[in-house]
Amino acid sequence: MQYLAAVVIDQGPGEAADHAMIHYVAPVGEKKNAVERVFSAIRTGDRQPVAQL
Repeated sequence: MQYLAAVVIDQGPGEAADHAMIHYVAPVGEKKNAVERVFSAIRTGDRQPVAQL
């Protein structure tokens, strides 16, 4: 679910704001790793394609 949220957020205001949003909702103690993991996955295509509506 966090990857889907990141894909939606990634369409938003800019990279710094996108990272801040994921950082905010990531678990305490895992924030930096969560941001890196989520955005690494969506940047490299390591996710399922988003369905076209």
